[in-house]
Amino acid sequence: MVILARFDALTQSPVAVAMGSVAQFRVMGGCIALAIVTATSNTLKELPPTTQSLIRHVFSASYNLQMKVLAGFAGGQIIASLLNWQKNPLVVWLELVLGHRGG
Repeated sequence: MVILARFDALTQSPVAVAMGSVAQFRVMGGCIALAIVTATSNTLKELPPTTQSLIRHVFSASYNLQMKVLAGFAGGQIIASLLNWQKNPLVVWLELVLGHRGG
């Protein structure tokens, strides 16, 4: 959905719709993930204590790996943002709608 949303539209109405739909899908994804994790952790209580301990250890190790990967992606995004830096950025909204050229 984020890839399909075009934020350089000529009018402000499609931009608002695209931003709202992106926000809605992000919240929906978070709710679905939370439901899955809650269902998984509730079924964990039915297992023997040794199995619970083993599963918790595996979950914590995978969570730590996930955080390291996400930190790496965040660092990559910072580098990509710095590489895209322009001294005189293109101001699409002002040029298309108002006919104004920045400078």
